[in-house]
Amino acid sequence: MQIIHTIFLTSHNRGYLIKEAIKSISSLYKFQCLILDNGSNKETLEIIKTAIKNKKQFSLIEFPEKKCLAPYAAMIEESKHLAQGEWIHYLCDDDLFGKKRLNFNYGKGDAYYFRLIYFGDENKINQSFRFPGNIFNIGSQILYNLDHNQVTHRRGFLEKCIWNKDAQWADGEFFNQIAKFTEIHPINIIGVYKRMHKNSITYKYLTK
Repeated sequence: MQIIHTIFLTSHNRGYLIKEAIKSISSLYKFQCLILDNGSNKETLEIIKTAIKNKKQFSLIEFPEKKCLAPYAAMIEESKHLAQGEWIHYLCDDDLFGKKRLNFNYGKGDAYYFRLIYFGDENKINQSFRFPGNIFNIGSQILYNLDHNQVTHRRGFLEKCIWNKDAQWADGEFFNQIAKFTEIHPINIIGVYKRMHKNSITYKYLTK
């Protein structure tokens, strides 16, 4: 099977949620999903292994728990050489993947970002996403407002750019590197459903 898309799915002790994240990807095709686990407990690992059993598109990569500022960035950086797809996507263990995302005709562009909506908290669902228009080498202000789950880019940028494990906003820093090479185009398709719950960084940020 030709692999067109690689999805990095990062995980840490959210077995009760990652099962749904895996399910949101499972019905897709021509993809590879690398589950990067940051030292989760046995219960979470067992849930993951059961969820991906007999599903060849999924691989579980277990890391000792990383204590750096951005563990997800550290795991992606150490695993990026395993990516086989031409297009790279990202997902967190408590979010859901937009199914129309892989069916989009990417055309000649090299990087895109999709709509992101929150669910799980009616009071916050309208604070949905930053969608400012095309982005090209304009500094970090807009890029640091994008969630890494929104962005899709060609695999070549994994070689040109670095996921910095010591950056407070590692995703914004990474996409700022991409924007120095190419324009990042907005796509009016829901790319990720971001779950609002009390343990999520987004929830804590919006309810300050």
